[in-house]
Amino acid sequence: MLALPAALLYFFAALLYRAQGSLLPPTGKSQSLLLAHGIFLLALFSHAGALIAISIQAGHLALGIGHSLSLLGATMALLFLLANLSRSLLSMGTVIALGAGVSALLGQVLPDTGSSPALGHGILAHIIFSVLAYAVLAFATLQALLLAAQHSRLRRHDVRLLSALPPIEAMEQLLFQLVGAGFLLLTLSLVSGFLFLDNLFAQHLVHKTILSIAAWATFGTLLWGHWQLGWRGRRAVHWALGGFTLLLLAYLGSKVVLELILHRV
Repeated sequence: MLALPAALLYFFAALLYRAQGSLLPPTGKSQSLLLAHGIFLLALFSHAGALIAISIQAGHLALGIGHSLSLLGATMALLFLLANLSRSLLSMGTVIALGAGVSALLGQVLPDTGSSPALGHGILAHIIFSVLAYAVLAFATLQALLLAAQHSRLRRHDVRLLSALPPIEAMEQLLFQLVGAGFLLLTLSLVSGFLFLDNLFAQHLVHKTILSIAAWATFGTLLWGHWQLGWRGRRAVHWALGGFTLLLLAYLGSKVVLELILHRV
């Protein structure tokens, strides 16, 4: 009952972000921006309530694909609000609100076929690190797409988007900050998985493990290339998109195949 109001509130917040020009970095706390944040916060509370209610009803932490997407959407929504205390991610407001709204609905539509392991402290830490890593690296991917759009408009001498976003140097700096934070969280996720899960190379987990390690190596290479070789611009965008694609295949791709196609946990 809480997921639908959450989705509607998210969609309303998306309209408000878009109406007041969410691509423009505001110079002050306008009333429309505060209203958008307030509605977004109400949506997040409803979303969190829906996730908690689902787990209580199921009697375990719901880890099916729909609920995993819903949890990821709620985490990204929370990080978006926290980041915008300093307005660093405000340009993503419309996209994040729409995505969170859709994820709240998917948590109700898609069945909970995921199993939940015994939640010791180590397993819980692994889940938290994994969700945070996906959320932060998803932000990095959105930032990379915005950066790619900036470079494309710059080559075409189209000043509309260029004037609506911060300078390219600032956008690139934020991209690498996000990738660095996501890489650290992904490292902690992999380490905690190896320490606390029984066998990450079991038959139903081996593809997820290998793809996650490949994504970790891709993001690590991007950071090394930036620090040591000065990688930036389109090269950085391509590596960021490649890393997140591997991460999507590792987690969501494996869940789609196992749960929705093969009907296995």
